[in-house]
Amino acid sequence: MSNSIDDLFSDSPKGPKGFPPLKPGSPAVGGIIFKVERTEKRNMAGEIEYYENSTDPKPQFITWVITGERDPENPDDDGARRIWWDGNSLYELKNFQKANGFGTPQIGGRIWKKVVGEKPSGKGNPMKLHAAKYEPPQGDWLVQANEYAKKYEKAVSGGKDDWFGDMPSSVSTPPASSGRSTLDSMRGSFTDEPPF
Repeated sequence: MSNSIDDLFSDSPKGPKGFPPLKPGSPAVGGIIFKVERTEKRNMAGEIEYYENSTDPKPQFITWVITGERDPENPDDDGARRIWWDGNSLYELKNFQKANGFGTPQIGGRIWKKVVGEKPSGKGNPMKLHAAKYEPPQGDWLVQANEYAKKYEKAVSGGKDDWFGDMPSSVSTPPASSGRSTLDSMRGSFTDEPPF
C-alpha cells in the first residue's frame, strides 16, 4: 500500500477512509493509533498550501486509527479510519500533548478530535475550533495497533520531527509485539466512547 500524498486526491482510496466532516455538535472521532504520517497540507487541486507571505508549507499530521465504526455496505470494513490534523486542530493537539507531557502521539495510544465551535475567519467560511485528547499506549492497544499496521503498511525508517520532538518517522508503524490476539485484546475495556 502506498502512502503518497497523491493518494489523498486519487479516485480510489489507498488507505482507510476518513470520518465525515466534523462540525460543532458532532461527536468526537478517534481510536487507537496504528500509523502516523507527516505531510504538507494540500488544496483540492493537489497543490501544497503555504503560509501567507512565506515559502514554508503548512504541515498536516494524519493518524490512522482503529475504531468500532463499520460501513454496513462494505463487508470488508475493519473499522480503520484516518484523522487529518492541521490548522487549529493540529495547534490544539500540540497544546494538549505539551500540557500533559506526552510529546509525539505514539502507536498504540488513543486519540480523539472534536469540533467545539466556530469563529469568523475573515475569509468567508468560519474557522472551526477544535479540542484534542490523547492517552498513552497500553499493552492491549499496542497489540491491536501492531496487527492493523501489519495489514496496512510496511515500516519506514525513522526521523526527527519539529512539531512534537522525536517522532519515529514520517510514516510510522509499531514495533513487533507478541502476546494476546486481537480478539483477546478487544475483550478489554476499549470503547469508542469519547472522553470529552
